[in-house]
Amino acid sequence: MRQMQQQIRVSDGHAFVWIDLTKEPSSSVAHSIAGEFEFRTVREPQHIVGAIEHCAPPFICVELAEESGGDAGPKSIDMLKRVSEACPDLPALIVVGHGSSMAALCAIRLRVWNVIIKPVSATELHRTIRAMVATFQPGGSREAWPAVAGKADERPGIVRTSSAISYVASHYMGRITINDVAAQCRLSPSQFCRTFKKEHHMSFGRYLLRYRMDRARERLSLADVLVGEVAFEVGFNDLSYFTRSFRREFGLCPTEFQAGAIRQQASPMPA
Repeated sequence: MRQMQQQIRVSDGHAFVWIDLTKEPSSSVAHSIAGEFEFRTVREPQHIVGAIEHCAPPFICVELAEESGGDAGPKSIDMLKRVSEACPDLPALIVVGHGSSMAALCAIRLRVWNVIIKPVSATELHRTIRAMVATFQPGGSREAWPAVAGKADERPGIVRTSSAISYVASHYMGRITINDVAAQCRLSPSQFCRTFKKEHHMSFGRYLLRYRMDRARERLSLADVLVGEVAFEVGFNDLSYFTRSFRREFGLCPTEFQAGAIRQQASPMPA
């Protein structure tokens, strides 16, 4: 990971909030980005709303505790209730242990932008946070960007490839090629690939897969859908490939995710 020359700010008064629900502060992965990003850590559910109101964050990060059996504990449920009531539209990054059913509950209750399954490297976490800063920074101020040797005056903007984003939203159910989206942006395929990665901090193939997985996750939160139908609806013709992709993305297979989501919907939220 490149060394930062200064702390990445999310504009004055707009630090993001890291909700740490691990059992011990020392076990949180937030320590790996401390000093590189400006954020406020909150560990108690009753302090969450106040921290969000004070910081007015462009996004939040929620790190969940490792619960025995993979079930959501009372503290996690209470946290989720408070966050969903206070800011249901605030983008959220979820950091969770492998196989935890809490990821399914978060997907239902929050506007989940991404899910990271622990263990996670500092490099991956830094890259993900940086992408969220780039995407949700109010006004896109220069201070939100790290100083990278040789490129200090370059700040990507999500402009030239915006047509590709719209195209994916309308055509993700079918086959999409690089030529298709490059033509939408009036770029050659090679130009498109370079520009898209610069603007979105990921390859187009990665973006398309993540978009389809997010749509699949939404559909699988419903009790009356079949996994095979969902796979077809989001652009997969191979069920086994869909299942492998879903597991890599979220840490559990589609049927496990669906069962957990339905179970959590059936459980009343604590008063």
